[in-house]
Amino acid sequence: MRRPWAALGLVSILLVASCAGEPEGEGARLLVASGFTDQVFVLDPESGAVLDSVAIRGRPFARDEPHAIAVSPEGDRWYLTLAHGEPELQVFERPGHRLIGALRLPMGGAARIGLTPDGRIAFVPDFGRSAGDEPGEVARIRTRTLEITHQVRVCPAPHDARVDPTGELVLVACAFGSEVVLLSAADLSELGRVSIGDGMMPMPMNVAWSPDGDRAWVTLMGGDRIVEIDREGRLVRSVDAGPQPTSLLATPDGRRLLVTNRQGRSLSIFHLPGLELELEVPLGDAPHPQGIAIDPTGRHAWISYEGEVGGLGGVVAVEIDSGELLWRTPVGAFVLGVAWAPALP
Repeated sequence: MRRPWAALGLVSILLVASCAGEPEGEGARLLVASGFTDQVFVLDPESGAVLDSVAIRGRPFARDEPHAIAVSPEGDRWYLTLAHGEPELQVFERPGHRLIGALRLPMGGAARIGLTPDGRIAFVPDFGRSAGDEPGEVARIRTRTLEITHQVRVCPAPHDARVDPTGELVLVACAFGSEVVLLSAADLSELGRVSIGDGMMPMPMNVAWSPDGDRAWVTLMGGDRIVEIDREGRLVRSVDAGPQPTSLLATPDGRRLLVTNRQGRSLSIFHLPGLELELEVPLGDAPHPQGIAIDPTGRHAWISYEGEVGGLGGVVAVEIDSGELLWRTPVGAFVLGVAWAPALP
């Protein structure tokens, strides 16, 4: 289904910021979304020090839940989904972390953000948890104009719509279903559908592609497993993971796959291409690990953790080779998305 909308027709706002007094450059940063305080925290990746806090524009006296963060390839912009109430895709500019645009999304609940390699297109799935078995949609959005070019119904509660490194394919994890769906990145036409259920609710949650785009992996949060899918949309293998595997990300060299285990308070490091478990890293006092960011060298990972009910969430830094915990910084509450942003000149 093709449904183009003009950005202004969806209450899209493009803001113009003054250039006067802009800071010159900015070092590498971690961006961390705090869902229950409607903030994004800006951290120093090396020390974990909190450098800034960005208050998120949302509904007055309500939690809008900043959910996912994605950074443009140049690092000059970052994108944020607001999951609740009136879901939005918001755009911020670096340096300075200023809000420069917002798009009201015609969906029940926005989740992860998939960016094309050139950063020109974003894919946002409709994680409308209250919709039950009703199929949710995936929206294709031009990031510079905040225009929805296509929107299609895919499956119940799609949570992640991840673009492969060639920019040609989008793999969608259907959290309330038992399948993953392969779409064309050009027009969201369906290319394949892979059944991964075996009589239970596997809850496919998140997707990661290999750096060469040859294959992808999906966490089954309800099945404590990871499945591997090739770029033709065929199931290659399934391996055991920790309790409630949630997020996953391959290292830039394609040698390892990192997986957070939400119920297990751990990070699993798998060796690629065989998906053999190499290291299990206990994350200690970091309840419900959630998101993953990895630096371009593949040496360090940063794991966001939600925290317990009524407690703080935060971020843990991990040395990937050894599994050593380098630092832990509590920030916010119900911490979800985390992203690494490069230094700017």
